[in-house]
Amino acid sequence: FLHVWLWLFPQIYISTASESYGEHIALFYLLLSFLIFTIKINTKRTSRLIMFFSGLTFSLAVLTKFLAVFAISGYLLIFFFDFYYFIKGTLPKKNMLSWLYWCLGFITPILMFDIYRYLFVMRTFGEKGWQAVRSDINLRFQREGSGLSDFRFQPEFIVKKLNIWGKVGFKYPLLIWLPVMFYPLINIFKSLKKDLYLAVLIYAATISGFLWYIMISPTGWTRHAYISLFLGMILIFSALKSFLQLMKFKKYVFFPLLIILFAFLLNTGLTYSKFQLDQSKIIVWEKMRYANGIQGLPTNSIFSIKEQKQLSAYFKENITKEDRIYYLDGFLYSEVSAINDKVFYPYKRYINIKGLNPAGGRSYLLLGPYQKGRLSLVNETYIKDKVEPVCFITVYEEPSYTLCELKKI
Repeated sequence: FLHVWLWLFPQIYISTASESYGEHIALFYLLLSFLIFTIKINTKRTSRLIMFFSGLTFSLAVLTKFLAVFAISGYLLIFFFDFYYFIKGTLPKKNMLSWLYWCLGFITPILMFDIYRYLFVMRTFGEKGWQAVRSDINLRFQREGSGLSDFRFQPEFIVKKLNIWGKVGFKYPLLIWLPVMFYPLINIFKSLKKDLYLAVLIYAATISGFLWYIMISPTGWTRHAYISLFLGMILIFSALKSFLQLMKFKKYVFFPLLIILFAFLLNTGLTYSKFQLDQSKIIVWEKMRYANGIQGLPTNSIFSIKEQKQLSAYFKENITKEDRIYYLDGFLYSEVSAINDKVFYPYKRYINIKGLNPAGGRSYLLLGPYQKGRLSLVNETYIKDKVEPVCFITVYEEPSYTLCELKKI
């Protein structure tokens, strides 16, 4: 049923297939960490190695998407239970020591990446560069989505975020919280034992992620709740199945009831079951993205791959290694940077170096879909007021992208 749901609502995952965000990759590492950890239950000799790899894959999830760190709540819960039984003398010492291997696995990738980053920045930019990087990391963490620097209790916004289940296709979004919240109770009655560790990890990760998103997150961006949403859907369908099993219905009643429940929950107005995704449907999704006051799905606009290829062909033929590409107002267009393997610079740096190119090449300004055309986020006078005064000559033009050579300062 989960797979059928995902098939009917491609907007849940389509942006992860075409954008450079890491939610889906972080989710993969997180689930892998959970599954490796559950192997520990049925093994004895290799439990330390298993714990190490569970911590390591969890660390990769956090490095990929820091929001995955909320999932540590499940591990902490299990650790405290283990510690309690260890104090009582019913848990062997080696079981507690295995947690040290989990911590070692968790620290290893983070430490390796920090050492690599420090050495690279220091070698390239020196001490001031390293201080600037650290300052930028702290600033972005505080001000761009964490909610730590500008937390305000907003009841109306919280209610809007509680309706997030409607963004992934559920017809009655507030009702969906019932199977999510009561999942543990259902499984207590079911006497769940075999998958207890996995259930605890998934449930704790789901709830802790949602608590931050609903109570603290200042943006309401659905992609910030992506991991909790996906894990939550696992809980929802598992809880519905378990509830019907507890009712002890016969098979010929059980499956029709499950299908009826499925149909009852389904918002048919958002479904899309075709084999090919039509551009017109993407445009409809984009128009509906901020319905009901919070960001919907897909979380980001999907740019034309045809136009990206055309731009890349121009880069390959006309842009040299010595040339520099600049961008305005934070519109980085990292997809173009990644596709063409070229670092882009903010326009303010061009001003700071007084229009010089240290490498001896030309200097260009790149405009993209958020500054022109259907997806534009800027006002009508943006090009005239901000772009034309700094551009010397336009060298490349298409519906989504423009490249112009910058004027000398």
